[in-house]
Amino acid sequence: MLRYEWRVSFATEGGVKAVLSCMQEFPTVTHVQQLALATLKVITGASKHDLRSVGSSVPLSESGTQMMLEIFASIGSATPEGSKGLLGAVPAAIDLMLQTKGCMLSVRNGLLVIIMLISNHKSLAEQLVAAGVTATLKKCLSLSRAETMLAIIALNHISMVHKLESKECREHLDFKDTELQMLVVSLKELAATKEVIQTLEQLLCDDTSQLEDQRSQVTHSRDTYQDLVRLIEQHRADRAVQLSILRILNKFLDNYEEDMLPWHESIEPCLSSMTAFISDREVVQLFIRFLYRLASLNKDYAVVMCRLGTKDALGKALDKHGTNLLLLGELRDLVTDCEKYASLYKKMTTSVLAGCIQMVLGQIEEHRRSHQPINIPFFDVFLRNLCQGSSVELKEDKCWEKVEVSSNHHRANKLTDKNPKTYWESNGCTGSHFINIYMHKGVVIRQLAILVASEDSSYMPARVLVLGGDDPTNINSELNTVNVTPSATRVVLLENQTRFWPIIQIRVKRCQQGGIDTRVHGFEVLGPKPTFWPVFKEQLCCRTFLFYSTKAHTWCQEVLEDRTQLLQLFNKLNSALRHEQMFADRFLPDAEAAEALGRTCWEALITPIVHSITLSESSAPSPLSWLLSEYLDNAESARRCKSRAAIFNSRVRRLTHLLVHVDTSRPDGEELKPPVKSKGLNGSKELKNSKDGKNKETAAASSSSSSGQAKPKVKSSSSIAGIALCWQGVVQRQVKKFLESSCSLPDFVERYRTLYLRLKNAMEELFGQQTAFVLALRHGFSAALLHLSILRAMHVSERFAQYIDQMVQASGAASGSVETLERLKQFLEPMLFLSGLELASTFEHFYRYYLGDRLLAQGNVWLESAVIDHIGSCFPSRFPQQMLKNLSESAELQQEFHLYRLQQLDRCLQEHDQMMEEEWAESEEEAEVQVLVLSPRCWAVSSLCFLEEPANHFPAELCSYLNQFTQFYTHSQSMYGLSHSKPRRLQWTWLGHAELQFGCWTLHVSTLQMFILLQLNTHEEVRVDSLLQATGLSAAVLLHALLPLITEDGPLTCSSPEDPTQGVLRLNQQVASRSECGVPLCVRLLPRQTYLNVDEDAAGTLERKRSYVYCLIVHIMKQEKEMHIDNLVFKVLDSCQKRDASRSPGSPGSGPVPGSGSGSGRFSCSTSDVLSCIMHVISKGCVRRNEDNPHIVEFLPEDPSTPQKGQAQFSFSRAGSRTDADSSLMSAPRQFEDGVLDTVLFSMGRTMTQEEVRQLMQRTVQQVSGTLSLDLDRAEHLLVHCKWNVDLLVQRYTDDPDALIMAAGLRSRNPQPPAPPPPAPCAWAPAAEPRSRSQHSAACTTAASRAGRST
Repeated sequence: MLRYEWRVSFATEGGVKAVLSCMQEFPTVTHVQQLALATLKVITGASKHDLRSVGSSVPLSESGTQMMLEIFASIGSATPEGSKGLLGAVPAAIDLMLQTKGCMLSVRNGLLVIIMLISNHKSLAEQLVAAGVTATLKKCLSLSRAETMLAIIALNHISMVHKLESKECREHLDFKDTELQMLVVSLKELAATKEVIQTLEQLLCDDTSQLEDQRSQVTHSRDTYQDLVRLIEQHRADRAVQLSILRILNKFLDNYEEDMLPWHESIEPCLSSMTAFISDREVVQLFIRFLYRLASLNKDYAVVMCRLGTKDALGKALDKHGTNLLLLGELRDLVTDCEKYASLYKKMTTSVLAGCIQMVLGQIEEHRRSHQPINIPFFDVFLRNLCQGSSVELKEDKCWEKVEVSSNHHRANKLTDKNPKTYWESNGCTGSHFINIYMHKGVVIRQLAILVASEDSSYMPARVLVLGGDDPTNINSELNTVNVTPSATRVVLLENQTRFWPIIQIRVKRCQQGGIDTRVHGFEVLGPKPTFWPVFKEQLCCRTFLFYSTKAHTWCQEVLEDRTQLLQLFNKLNSALRHEQMFADRFLPDAEAAEALGRTCWEALITPIVHSITLSESSAPSPLSWLLSEYLDNAESARRCKSRAAIFNSRVRRLTHLLVHVDTSRPDGEELKPPVKSKGLNGSKELKNSKDGKNKETAAASSSSSSGQAKPKVKSSSSIAGIALCWQGVVQRQVKKFLESSCSLPDFVERYRTLYLRLKNAMEELFGQQTAFVLALRHGFSAALLHLSILRAMHVSERFAQYIDQMVQASGAASGSVETLERLKQFLEPMLFLSGLELASTFEHFYRYYLGDRLLAQGNVWLESAVIDHIGSCFPSRFPQQMLKNLSESAELQQEFHLYRLQQLDRCLQEHDQMMEEEWAESEEEAEVQVLVLSPRCWAVSSLCFLEEPANHFPAELCSYLNQFTQFYTHSQSMYGLSHSKPRRLQWTWLGHAELQFGCWTLHVSTLQMFILLQLNTHEEVRVDSLLQATGLSAAVLLHALLPLITEDGPLTCSSPEDPTQGVLRLNQQVASRSECGVPLCVRLLPRQTYLNVDEDAAGTLERKRSYVYCLIVHIMKQEKEMHIDNLVFKVLDSCQKRDASRSPGSPGSGPVPGSGSGSGRFSCSTSDVLSCIMHVISKGCVRRNEDNPHIVEFLPEDPSTPQKGQAQFSFSRAGSRTDADSSLMSAPRQFEDGVLDTVLFSMGRTMTQEEVRQLMQRTVQQVSGTLSLDLDRAEHLLVHCKWNVDLLVQRYTDDPDALIMAAGLRSRNPQPPAPPPPAPCAWAPAAEPRSRSQHSAACTTAASRAGRST
């Protein structure tokens, strides 16, 4: 109902008559009358006359209002003579509401309806007077002020507008005095409507009324005069109101007395209104006559007119109407004669103002220095007058010079006539309509808005683009884009701009409903403050900044000399801020002035202090870093209240709370920057800026040298940014120290969790939970982890994955507690710091390994999904997520297989209808079996676990199920392969778990343990070596599954417990008897989780891989000189794949640690690995990024004058073995990346001795041997063949190792053709699940069987 205009249609169809008839039918029912009056108020749109809720509802349009009044008039004219008719129901309803308690709202609704009906229709007024409305209105004169005002307005229309009261009735004179007083009060307290102003005009300007004393009192009232001046601005677009106010002001001017009223305040509103109605001769004539009278009475007002641009306004009127305007020439002559006085007034005001400002600023500065009270009389009043105007807006016609439009230039003045009913209409194609506003020089826009109207329909703008420019040919800086809603009337386009734009362009890009031309009813511009507050603010901020910045630098020097003085900063800062707060509370008039002073004081103090205490010129920590470190060291002892540590930490907390509670950066920092005038201040600002630049360079250098991580995402110029960066450094040092000292301890991860909680709690105590410090905590941890060596990083990653594995298993056990889950949750928070680091790939590898063991041993549990969801960002390849998804897909496949078996059973029964039911009943119950179909893309399954033929190892019942599943899977794959790639097949493995019935007990075992136990169903004793021969597994794998079975409480015994591989397995009779006689029990015999041993060999293999990639990058860049980084990545990956393909196919697959297999292993690397190596080569100075195009990398050529410039500084891993991996972690870690090519960079500044040459040759041989995985003899032979040119050797070996080896004579050419390669293990045969055809490509799939319920 708000969206569509329904009221006229409702009234036309008889709605109004129905409401009035209802009121007449139930005259004594209060609720009916209340609802009826409220309905009539809505239907007639009478809310616009409500003094308390102007604009609360949508009024009727002019045509709608006229139609509504005619409908009411036709209803009243149909009333027989002598009868009140239907219209009489309205006054009768008001009488009933007056007699009913608590119905004042309904009385107000009725009065509004009465005013609506009689204000613009004399016939309706006559009909209502005949219905007795006058008596009802007079009863309302004794009500509250709002209702009395409405009654007075209605009676005024009846008696004075329509002249309907009879001459015999003199009662209306009895309330004239009260009416006048209430009208005057309503000008101030209520939103004065048009009717109030016109009624006041009639009472004041009617010479026949007998209210001379009251009129004289009103016309001398300063408050009433100022209210009228304010209403000129408020009702600028209403011609009738302007004329009424102007007549009232002329009445005031008739009783002119010197200095009685501030007449100068009315000049500017009158000029604005005259400009708005410049085309209306009558209005312009009345304004000119009023201004001429005012200038004739006192020439001071003529001076004010001269300063406000009256001459220009008169010139516009003369151009518009010629000489037809009376008194225009006389007024212009008066203003011209006063121009010299206006100039003298301006100069005198400027001189007096400058002297006053300097005096005030001097007193303020002396007050700051001496802390003595200011005892100058009226100083507070004077200062408040200086600050007056801080909340005043510059009027829009003072902001711009001229306006240009895209078309229909003759209607451009409609944009500035202040009349919302007129508009400028464009003419052109869609998107070509614009308005150019030329701003006065230096005016910064505080707000820009346009006026639109929903009645314009398709002409109404829908999307507006605002552009700024310096000249008409260069308007291309986009400032804002606004979408206009269909119901909007005033659309704000710009707010609080920070720079001056000479030209602002408003471009209409699209109209509502796809319209072409557009209509704009006007625009409004608010500029900066018009008073001398900006000047005083500039000087005040300048002096304040100088004073406190000097004091701050003094404090900084004290802190640099003695860092314990840092604890005294809180008292000093607090004292200074409290002093300024007391000054602002006493002298400054409003919040804006106090905020300007406070922010300047804060910036002057905090900016140099933060820069000084957060940076250190030497290698020693900065003062704030020292303070925060001491706080962390005292955290434990500070728990005792009143101890020295507690007092120290309390002071630290108070200081940090004060430093970070307000940030010194703001988006509109230009406005708040202390102004620069004098030469001395310029020097100070230059010094401050140079410090800022130095701080930024130092911060950037420390960031790049420490971790390469981004700083906390706050503005670099803010105080919080510097403090957060300092906190990041403290966290990094704490974590780095902890990792170096505690990495090899058994409870390392628990200590790591405790460290994180301690640092997190300290952060919240010191800084709260601000985003900048949360990010700094994260970046500190990340930077410390990035400093780990490769071996230690792998060790830490494995310990993290191992701890999560232990917590998950402990939570799933019967003894799991809420405390365990809480510890796990606390540890997962710092685990997120691995996200985005290279360390995350290593962690994902170990986590994937342990997750696979858990899932295959105990199935999927809810905690696994929760943990992976929480730390999912730590898995770059998303292997854990894919593993869980693979399990769900396998469950769907198992359900499909179940349906498939039911279909096969139904078909079999249908073919054997004659079979007796007894024969079916005698068949044994099948074991419950499930098959997990795993994808090798996410599951790390070693070929050592492959099971070639399940029928050779398991009972027929179990094998029958597996055969059926194989047929089902093969059938589904063959159907899938008709339209896609080659079908995939299953590769069975020994992985999985089972449940076996052992008497009354249920044994939870692995698939391999199930195989061992099932052997004893048919044999009394089984030799272990026969099991090894039957399974083909290694002794370590078999013993790992066997040991839980031959424990004291296990179901089996072994004849040789010391060496089970030589023993014989038998059934444990004691345990068997207990299982027969005991209660049902679940016994878990699953093998314990085995954790990987991150030894030096694994790290060496990984380091050789990294060194090879380093050398490959340098080799490629030497050839290409310059290339896109993506092309470089693809080229390195292609070379790695070729090298992997050239390896012998018999090499083992991937082990638990990448590349830990025997021999050279599989050489696979990902895109993230190559990118990491490229970043490392860039950091070492071998290649660099192009400054203009950062995605282009360039090779840096050798510089003979600087031997190490342009060379990659890497190190090769040395082939030394250590027996104790943990002890190697305790020693100083070898820096694998200290310089791979040091050995090829011969000294160019002197001649080497023979011993130095010999040592260099040995190092070169060892490093080339480690890099290319060659023995020392072969490496030396190849170096001799290549004349000790390492670059040439690496290049030729990378391109074709076999050709190089043959050329060097290390291998003879074999004339026999090479033997065909052995077939690939069936583990890598292609296979795919039917349920996930869209996800799987040609990747290989491994299948793990899970057997259960087998006896």
